[in-house]
Amino acid sequence: MVADKYTEQFYDAGFAVLMYDHRNFGMSGGEPRQQINTWVQARGYRDAINFATTLPEIDPARIALWGDSLSAAQVGVVGAIDERVKAIIAQVPAYGADLPPMDEDGALFTTVQETFLHTDLDGLREKIMGPLPYDHR
Repeated sequence: MVADKYTEQFYDAGFAVLMYDHRNFGMSGGEPRQQINTWVQARGYRDAINFATTLPEIDPARIALWGDSLSAAQVGVVGAIDERVKAIIAQVPAYGADLPPMDEDGALFTTVQETFLHTDLDGLREKIMGPLPYDHR
């Protein structure tokens, strides 16, 4: 799409930038191609953070995430869970049509956090919700 153009603009503005494709997308490997798994993709952001913070020119106290549409929603989740993320740029986030339920005691957030951090995520969306209602490939 045009993520490379955004990357160039961020870099030209003086930011260190790591650009990657989600697993199964773009130039990244993996099968099946174009498989959408928001949990796995959100974890991909954490993997990217883990890698970026090993680079000597990266200040680990100044990590920001950018995402567009579905990826914007994913960076929101990652930013809420991973304390290393100091800023989120969410361009037209696709969170869905319904507001989340109230979480007065924080139990729902704890469940999301535990799922994100400790669950085998491959195929989780399909196990919970079944196949997508359209062919997304």
